[in-house]
Amino acid sequence: MLTENGFSNDEIQPGIINYVNQEYRDENQKLVEAKYLLIGEIEVQTNKVRLVAKVRSKLNKLIAQGLDIQNNKPAYHFTKLNDIKPAMLKEATRNARLAANEFATNAGVKVGGIRSARQGGFVIRDVGQNYGDTRKIEKNVRVVTNVTFFLTD
Repeated sequence: MLTENGFSNDEIQPGIINYVNQEYRDENQKLVEAKYLLIGEIEVQTNKVRLVAKVRSKLNKLIAQGLDIQNNKPAYHFTKLNDIKPAMLKEATRNARLAANEFATNAGVKVGGIRSARQGGFVIRDVGQNYGDTRKIEKNVRVVTNVTFFLTD
């Protein structure tokens, strides 16, 4: 079902399948019912995040038809930090200079070159959340920088 809906074999990782035999007996230990279960997991790791919701809805249809499967919530991870890091640091430095200029104007001085700069950690969160970073596709990425400028008269 996964490959027919757009996922490649490289994106699908089947887990181990366990066989479970459950027997139910009455008070006289007479076998009343037996269930034989195959329990396993299939993991999909993909960049096709919009396709995940579409295929999950098809799994829900199978569940509605009586197939005993679990449709676990997906976890969405942001994996392109290195692609956006330079632009974010550039913007953070530009914003630091704007803030420094505002302080300097109020103090009657001018902002010179950078004396020192430190990059803090990048924080990735689900949009609209103060915690967690795996439930939503959309993410907020934040970096805090500490920039010290020289001041001149």
